[in-house]
Amino acid sequence: MTKERTPPYSERIKAITEVTSEPQNVDWKPFRTEEEKAAAYQKYSGDKRKKLVKQIADGLGLWSLPDKFLVLDDSKKKLAYLVQFKLDRFFGKRGVTQIKLWRDLTYSQLNELPHELFFQYLMPMADCIVTDRQQTEAGQSFWKKRIGEAFAKGLHVYALDLNTKKAPELSIEEFRATQDNYWGDQPKYQALRLAISKDALW
Repeated sequence: MTKERTPPYSERIKAITEVTSEPQNVDWKPFRTEEEKAAAYQKYSGDKRKKLVKQIADGLGLWSLPDKFLVLDDSKKKLAYLVQFKLDRFFGKRGVTQIKLWRDLTYSQLNELPHELFFQYLMPMADCIVTDRQQTEAGQSFWKKRIGEAFAKGLHVYALDLNTKKAPELSIEEFRATQDNYWGDQPKYQALRLAISKDALW
C-alpha cells in the first residue's frame, strides 16, 4: 500500500490561501445609499479627533479615530470605507476585535486595504486580533482569508473557547478541517473565537 504523500509546506500554504481567498463584500446597513454615505462623510470629516494615516489617492485619505479607521472621499464628499474596533482581554492577553466593517466596492483603490489595516495597523495595537462572537457570511470569508495569510506569514493562529478557557494553537491542517466550526448565531458558537498573533501567546 502506497503511503499518501504529504504536500510540502509551500503547497499547503498555497492551498489554504486559495481555499479561503474569497472576495470581501460586507454590507453594513447604515451606508446603503449615496445620501447615507454623504451624511457619514459630513459627520466624520468634521470630527476634530481624526488623524490622517495615509493618502491613498488624490482626495482619498485613510483616517483614524479612537475606535475606528475610515476612508473619506473629499472629491465626492462621501464615506468610502469604515472599520470599527474594540479592545478587550482574552486569557490575560490584549486583543483587538473588528466589530463593524463596511466598504464601498466601487473603489478599486481599496482592494488591498482590508489586508493592510489588519496586519499593519490593527495587529500592533494588541497582542492578538480576535474574531467577533457573530460573523456574517462575508465576515467569515474575510476572516478565512486573513487566517490563510497569517499562516503564509508564519504567524500564530489559536482557537479560543471562552467557556473552557482553552486556547490551542492550530496548524494549517487543523484549521482546514475545522474552519466552519467557529461561526453562527446558535448559542454553541457564542463562546468560540479565532485569534491571530505575531508571538506565541498560550
